[in-house]
Amino acid sequence: MTDDAHRPRWPDAGSLGAVYSSSFSLFKARFGTIFALMVGASALILGLQFASFVAARATSESDALANSLAYIMPIILYVVIGSLASGAIAAIIGAHLAGADHVSLGTGLRAVRAVLKDALAASLLAALVCLLLTFILFFTTLLFLPFFYGPILVMQAIVIQKVPFNQAVARARALARGSTGRMIGYAFVISLSAWVIPVAILGILDRLDPPGFPWAYAPIQMLVKGNAAAFVAVTAAVMYFDLRMRKEDYGTKELRAELT
Repeated sequence: MTDDAHRPRWPDAGSLGAVYSSSFSLFKARFGTIFALMVGASALILGLQFASFVAARATSESDALANSLAYIMPIILYVVIGSLASGAIAAIIGAHLAGADHVSLGTGLRAVRAVLKDALAASLLAALVCLLLTFILFFTTLLFLPFFYGPILVMQAIVIQKVPFNQAVARARALARGSTGRMIGYAFVISLSAWVIPVAILGILDRLDPPGFPWAYAPIQMLVKGNAAAFVAVTAAVMYFDLRMRKEDYGTKELRAELT
């Protein structure tokens, strides 16, 4: 049996406030595992972005293609790694809701590894959509990168239901159909969590200018944005389970069957 702190509680997403409350409750219940996963992913992304920057500086100015790739690759890596981490978090939340006795970082990583081919296909699609919108909207999408993790509903369907990529896309479309208002509400919550709150926190710290803040900015930024991205992934999982519960005869029993 699970202890009181980790007792599974099915998401209540009847309103925007309930979405935040359910997401925060699940985030808090598995904070250690989710935090470790997302901070690790953020550190990996940061390292790869730095490597891309060094590669760009080392490239000849006349080599436009190489320079373009060096600046595009960080965006692709950010979305791909974030999408895979989002899938792992969906598996962790699913195991928690199913009442699993032992939920760890390995729970999420093993779930993604089992469907890695399809998860990579989904994450590359998310990166492609992000890149296209980035150029169309003149890089404003860079403020909302966690919004592209997934794609949302597709990655969750792949990891939880273990269906191939093309079937996961069809499942996502079926879940989203007829739920425009609810999808807009989730998009609002995810956008707020992905950009507004992190920017506000970092802005306040910048204004306060605490001792040593300039030197600590990079790790603080990584922690703040890592937690924000983790919360976005939890909210995406809540969205997936909420839509399935509303459209199907779906609950803990069905979830347990899918996870076995």
